[in-house]
Amino acid sequence: VPSGVAKAGVENMTKSLATEWAKYGLRFNAIAPGPIPTEGAFGQLFAGEFKDFNELIKSTVPVGRLGHPEEIANLVTFINSDYMSWLNGAIIEFDGGQQHINHGSHMGPFLHEWDNKKWEDTENLIRGRSGKGKKENRESVYLLYLKRFFVA
Repeated sequence: VPSGVAKAGVENMTKSLATEWAKYGLRFNAIAPGPIPTEGAFGQLFAGEFKDFNELIKSTVPVGRLGHPEEIANLVTFINSDYMSWLNGAIIEFDGGQQHINHGSHMGPFLHEWDNKKWEDTENLIRGRSGKGKKENRESVYLLYLKRFFVA
């Protein structure tokens, strides 16, 4: 809970300062990084071997890898450059898509593991419950959206 409260405070402060100080030419943005393996950070979160924890966490990131400190440095350099002078009050989620793995729902990451047959079976089940055809069934539209999003 304390880290969540602190992160929310930083986000709120970033947006408030961006609004209040923009007229003076100051910009405030925040980066919310995903897992970046360092012995300092990961070493305090996991009692096992460092490499084992890296593999475990890597499996929770859709791009299939962890971030690198240099990537954060590159992003900081870019957002502070003249190329991004209009960016102000942004919270940049920089985590390889990890924040979206559960797509904001209670369903969980297992949806990423479904094959086309599982999606088809689920779609048929939903259609059967509603008794409606494909064009009439809003749940099917949602399901097809999920299918396109999660199945390559």
